[in-house]
This record gives sequence, structure tokens and C-alpha cells, in this order.
Amino acid sequence: MFEDRSSWIGIGILVLCGLSAGMMLSYIVSGSRPVLDWPAWLQMTIGIGGMVLFIGSAFWMRRGPRMGNDVRPTKKHERMDPPSPSGQ
Repeated sequence: MFEDRSSWIGIGILVLCGLSAGMMLSYIVSGSRPVLDWPAWLQMTIGIGGMVLFIGSAFWMRRGPRMGNDVRPTKKHERMDPPSPSGQ
């Protein structure tokens, strides 16, 4: 079930969403407002880190076979390429 890393990444995201939903529901039920009293350096680190990850992942996804990110199968019968113009 967890042979590839994408499954673990999906489970991690699911856990983070569950934790965030639990926190939001606890604030809604208690009727209080969330107050984040973090140091300024931590806020900047999280913000800059998030932006770097976002831009980096966008660049990584835009790479292609020319830059070494060809994830297509190597066997012709596994590819989903459009049919050739000659019909073969």
C-alpha cells in the first residue's frame, strides 16, 4: 500500500488537515478567537519557507524530459501518447 512516497505525503497532508479542522472546531465550540503569540522570527521563517516550497514545487513540476524529470513509462505499450498521424 505504501510502496511509493506519494501515499505517505497524502497521509501526512490528511493528518495536517485533520489537526487544523480539530483546532478550528474547538475554537468554534468554545466561542473564543485564536491568538497566535509567536516570535516574529518564527513567523518570517514559516512564511519564507512556505513561499520557497511553493515556488520550488511549481518549478519542479514545470521541468520536463529535457531537464531530467521525465516520469512517463519507458515501455511503448504503457504510454498514453496520442496516435501518430500515419495511423500506426
